[in-house]
Amino acid sequence: LGLALKEMHDLAHEKLHGAVGAHAEEVAGKLSELQDKHAELLEAHSAKHDALHQRIDDFAHLPQTVAELREDLGKVATLSDALEARMEELGLASKEMHDLAHEKLHGAVGAHAEEVAGKLS
Repeated sequence: LGLALKEMHDLAHEKLHGAVGAHAEEVAGKLSELQDKHAELLEAHSAKHDALHQRIDDFAHLPQTVAELREDLGKVATLSDALEARMEELGLASKEMHDLAHEKLHGAVGAHAEEVAGKLS
């Protein structure tokens, strides 16, 4: 009976060792897969991180550029106002020239009409 118990114990011990070994192999395989997946994710994260920093570097000059654009827009607005004022001045000058030309034309037409009327009579 003692030998039978020892054999059963040894057999159970052997089966337990086999089961533990198989489980250990399964866990090791899953751990290896997880480590591989972790490495892939880390690499992808690192690439995204580097790309983000590159974009930040690419646009690092923007605040300066925006300030320069605002300054340029201010200059354009000033020039636009000056141009509008000048166009108004030219418009007034153009109206004056038109009125003067109209006056001279009326004078010339009147003089010509008098000349023609003189020749007719």
